[in-house]
Amino acid sequence: MRKPAPNNGFTLLEVLVSSALLGIVMMVLLTSASTGLSLWRNTEKRVSVDREGRTAMHLISEDLAGVLNFTNTSLQPQFDTDSNAVTPMRFFTVKPADYQTNPAVDVGDVCFVEYRFESNALTRASVDSEATFQAISNNVMPTNNLTFEVLATNLLQFRVWAWNASGSPATGSAARAVDYLMEVVDQQAMENYRSDPNVPLTGQQFFSGRAAVPSPR
Repeated sequence: MRKPAPNNGFTLLEVLVSSALLGIVMMVLLTSASTGLSLWRNTEKRVSVDREGRTAMHLISEDLAGVLNFTNTSLQPQFDTDSNAVTPMRFFTVKPADYQTNPAVDVGDVCFVEYRFESNALTRASVDSEATFQAISNNVMPTNNLTFEVLATNLLQFRVWAWNASGSPATGSAARAVDYLMEVVDQQAMENYRSDPNVPLTGQQFFSGRAAVPSPR
């Protein structure tokens, strides 16, 4: 009489236990992948904010490195220290020759720059040397018909402070130093802030700098 073939299949209990273990492993893997993706996205946001903030601050520091201070009060640097100032800075500055974009008409290295902070964005306009010298000869700042370019977005604040030689707040020809600060967040944080200004924010990055202002000449 032939013996029945042995049953080598899995029992129901073994299948259930294996399925449970597989489910646990898959859950752990998915959780790890989700956490890793979230960390990567947060890192990308911080890197993007840091890159934009540093680029803007580098340009500001270059502009202020050559700031000019004239004895004519209408041509002196203007630093608006009001926290709600739309135009926190406008001034004449010396730029290197390679900054000039049109050698046929640019007649020197003195240019005019103006910064604006509105709608949570910092923008900058520059005037070539030909128009700048024309404005200087007329004792005015070339503040009309400027074309602004966006330097940084998602700013919570852009502040400016001007100081005299003794370290007290100053304006006009008395200014000998200027401090500037920028607070930047990522796009999601800005959307949360706009929907509710009282919402607690995290991940802000602060950028700051200082520049000397020469005596009038």
